[in-house]
Amino acid sequence: MEEVYLNTLKLDSKKIHTLDYIEIEDFNVRIYYIPNEELGLGFSFYAVENVGHICNEFTGKDEWHKESCFVSCIVTGLAYFDGIRHLYYGDEATDNYGYHYSAHLGTIIETLKGLQTLEEKYCKDL
Repeated sequence: MEEVYLNTLKLDSKKIHTLDYIEIEDFNVRIYYIPNEELGLGFSFYAVENVGHICNEFTGKDEWHKESCFVSCIVTGLAYFDGIRHLYYGDEATDNYGYHYSAHLGTIIETLKGLQTLEEKYCKDL
């Protein structure tokens, strides 16, 4: 599998590193999201795990530097007013669409809990 850098991934044609995110503590995971303001409720999301990074004088010790962070998609999808309707495991861009090789269940569970937090904030009819 080729290394996929954070700055190459997009959600709704926006580079994910420019979006708001929540960090999943202790799991090296971020959930990037776009509140769906046009519809008034819901959000699009793209959760990634940092699987490595390059340290040099340009990036320093920033493990999430957009040009040096290698990521793998955990889940991506879309939520509406009544919660998450579309949840996809992996992504073609990170060469793991539909599956996780050697899945760490703790990472997946905590990522889903993070999505639940976003659901509670942006989906009013739960």
